[in-house]
Amino acid sequence: MAGVAHAVQATVELSKTPLSSAAKWLHNGVMDRDSVFQALADTHRRQMLDALLKEAGRSVSQLANDAGITRQAADKHLRILERAGLVLTRRDGRERRHYLNPLPFNKVAIGWLRRFEKVRLKDLMPDERRGRDVR
Repeated sequence: MAGVAHAVQATVELSKTPLSSAAKWLHNGVMDRDSVFQALADTHRRQMLDALLKEAGRSVSQLANDAGITRQAADKHLRILERAGLVLTRRDGRERRHYLNPLPFNKVAIGWLRRFEKVRLKDLMPDERRGRDVR
């Protein structure tokens, strides 16, 4: 029973941290691969991730400017990125600062995409086309 009490206390402490959503995500170890791919499917969200890769700790206004969208649209996109665990957010006075979370990227790359490394192009072609010069 002491283990359960400790886990509950740890969860309560995580919820008080500035990076609460990220800490919960990391603490629970939960990653929904579909939400990661859905978050990456949008061009504006990928532009925002690229901007965070270049410079961490950007504000919503800066990310909106980077992606060429309104602040409200950027806020909506950030919520999707946060739910997927791709972006971590921390309050800094009146502003929220956003950071990349590399764990979901690594989990998707290692856990799913790497399965396709061993597939060779010639194995995907029909038998009658193998060996021919495809032009």
